[in-house]
Amino acid sequence: MALGICVLSQTMANAQQPASVNVDWHKKGIVSKTVPTTQHLASDTDYTRLQLWFPFPKLVVAELDPPTKTSTSWDFTYMDTMVEDFFKATHGPRRVINVGTIPAWMFVTPKPTTYPADPSVYDSNYNQGNQLVDPTGQFNN
Repeated sequence: MALGICVLSQTMANAQQPASVNVDWHKKGIVSKTVPTTQHLASDTDYTRLQLWFPFPKLVVAELDPPTKTSTSWDFTYMDTMVEDFFKATHGPRRVINVGTIPAWMFVTPKPTTYPADPSVYDSNYNQGNQLVDPTGQFNN
């Protein structure tokens, strides 16, 4: 027990002193240039944002299947409907559309990623992988 206390005392003695931080809240440093946004449909806000994200892949990913040498799978049918509704429900020039889901085929996954045929079906497993199939981002076939 005495040996443990001695080692602990020596370790504490060798530890660095905590850093000291002094803050002057009256001195201006940098002025933030950010603008808060809302993530809902409201007609009287600046920078109202439509966030298209993964739980409903058929609604928010325009190219669900990888392109081939002869074709692509681009389909904006469901996405366009939501964007049109968003523009009808909001007003002014400061509307932001944020497509937040990258097609799953662009990532290395243990097996090909599937998605529900029904656009209204919730799919929490669509986003998989974090390493791009083509790290250059070119995706040449």
